[in-house]
Amino acid sequence: MTSALIPPTIPALASLRPAELVRCTLSALNRRDIPAATASFGDRFTFVDHAVGFTFMAKEQLADFFQKAINVLQESLVDVESTAECGGHVIARWTLRGIATQELGALAHRQRVCVTGVSIAEVTDGAIASWADFYDASRSWRFSLVGSYANY
Repeated sequence: MTSALIPPTIPALASLRPAELVRCTLSALNRRDIPAATASFGDRFTFVDHAVGFTFMAKEQLADFFQKAINVLQESLVDVESTAECGGHVIARWTLRGIATQELGALAHRQRVCVTGVSIAEVTDGAIASWADFYDASRSWRFSLVGSYANY
């Protein structure tokens, strides 16, 4: 595992290099600090989860998605394995681990989940302007969120 970054205060986010900003955003999600994660995004941004086909352009919707994704995959943790940075563009390769629970009548089946993915972000003026996630949705259990966003 990579060492965890101690997240800076929100005003200090703009001073981070793009790769550090992406790592801080994922670190905030690992801590379940959704306000800190969404603070990394600019006032105008696009977040696309290509695996499940969601696009968000408002922080409230993005925060809701992050919370629902955390609820689906309990004890989830994103481990950033590597990053590459060129100008304001960042590619982060990560592994998502957690436990999915499936209700089977009165029984609950818990299953470990491990999925590798890539996030591609563009940072403009110290904030995330675009973010795209690519991973296998069927292995991540996020496919169960599809019905939640029919109107977005």
